[in-house]
Amino acid sequence: MCPFRGFNFSENYIFGKFDVYSNRLNKLVHILDLVDKFTVLTTLKIEGIDAIVTRYKTLCENLKKKNFDGADQMRKEFNKEMDDYKNQFDTIEQELRDFLDLWFTRPTSVERQLDILEKFQQLEFCHLDLANKYALVMKNYAHELDNIRNLYEQQKTDPPVIRNMTPIAGKIYWARHLFKLIDNPMQQFKRRCSDVLWTADGQKCVRQFNKIAAALVEFELLYHHHWCQSIEQVNTGLSSSLLVRDLTTGKLFVNLDLGILELIYETRYLRVLGLTIPAAAQRLLIQEPKFKQRYYTLKELLAEIEEAESAIPAILVPLLRPSLEHLQKALSPGLCILGWCTTNIDDYVNKVRTELGALQLLTKRAADILQCRIEDVLDEMSMTSLCDLPEFEQLSMSDFIRTTEDTVTAARESLSK
Repeated sequence: MCPFRGFNFSENYIFGKFDVYSNRLNKLVHILDLVDKFTVLTTLKIEGIDAIVTRYKTLCENLKKKNFDGADQMRKEFNKEMDDYKNQFDTIEQELRDFLDLWFTRPTSVERQLDILEKFQQLEFCHLDLANKYALVMKNYAHELDNIRNLYEQQKTDPPVIRNMTPIAGKIYWARHLFKLIDNPMQQFKRRCSDVLWTADGQKCVRQFNKIAAALVEFELLYHHHWCQSIEQVNTGLSSSLLVRDLTTGKLFVNLDLGILELIYETRYLRVLGLTIPAAAQRLLIQEPKFKQRYYTLKELLAEIEEAESAIPAILVPLLRPSLEHLQKALSPGLCILGWCTTNIDDYVNKVRTELGALQLLTKRAADILQCRIEDVLDEMSMTSLCDLPEFEQLSMSDFIRTTEDTVTAARESLSK
C-alpha cells in the first residue's frame, strides 16, 4: 500500500490575501463601531465640551472623504491609517476623562453633578470610571446633608417665608424645599448607582438623610396640626359686628377680622400644597367672594356717609340733626346685632342707603336755600347804597331827604325782585 501524500501548495499564497482582507475589514468595522458609539457626543448639552465634539465631527468628516478598499493589497498605508484613526478616538476618550475630572473640581451642587454623570453614562464604553465619580459625589452629598441639617437647626424657629406667601404655608413650603434638596439626589442615587448607597459613606448618608427627613416631616405635621386647631378660634371672628366705632374720634370702621382673611389665604395655599383642609376652612374659602363683596360694600358706604356729613354746612347741622339721627339709627344694627354670617346684610345696606339718600337730598335743598335765598340776598344788601350824594354839589336838607328817599325806594325795589 502506498503511503498518503498531502497536497503540496503554499498556504500563504492561497489564504494570505484573504486573511489580510479579513483583518482590514475587522479594523474598519471597529472604527465604524467607534463612530457609531461616539455619536452620543453630539447630543450632550454640557458647557465646555464643544472642543471635543468638534474634534469628533472633524474625524467623522475625514473618514467620509477616505476611499477604503480593503482588497487592494498594494495599499500598504491602510493599517497605518486605521491605527491613526484609532489613536484619534483614544485621544477623544482621554479628553473626555480629563474633562470629567476637571469638571468635578468645580464647586457645583450634588444634583448638578448627578445630572452630568447621567449624561456621561451613555459614554461608559470610554472607561470613564463613573463608579469612583459616584463615590466622590456621595461624599459631597454627605457635606450637603450636614449643611442642610445646620440650616434647619438655625432657621426652624423662624423660617424665611417667600414674598406674598402666608405664614403657615410659607413655613411648610420652606420645610418641603429643604426636603427636596436632600431627596432629589437620594432618588438619583437609587435610580442610577444604587451600589454606592451600600458603601460605608453611602450608609452614613442614608442614616443622616433619614434623620433630617423625619425632622422635616415632623415640622410640617406640627404646623399643619396647629393651624387646624386654630381654625375654630378664628371662626369666632365671624360673629363680631359688621361695624365698630372709634371711641376717641367717633369714626366708623368696617370690623372684618384680618385673621379671617389670613385663614382664607392660608387655606388656598395649603390646598395647593396638597394638605388636608378641615371642613370649616373649606366653607370659609367658598364664602370668600361674599365676605370680600360685603367688606368693600360697607367700606364704600361708610366713605359715602363721611362725605355726606362733611358736606353739611355747620350752620345747618342743628336743622339736619333729626336726619342725622335717623341715619345713625339705621347704622346701629351693624354695630351691635348683625355679624358677618348674617343673611340679611343686603337689606341692612339698602336701608342705610335709603336714609343716606334722604340726608343727601335734604342737605342739598337746605344748602341751596341757604345759598340762593339767604346768603346771596344778604351779600347783595351789604353792597347796596342807601345814600347817593353828589361829589361837587351842596344839598339843602330838603333835597338831601328827597334824594335819600328816592335811593332807598330804588334799592327796595331792586332787592324785592
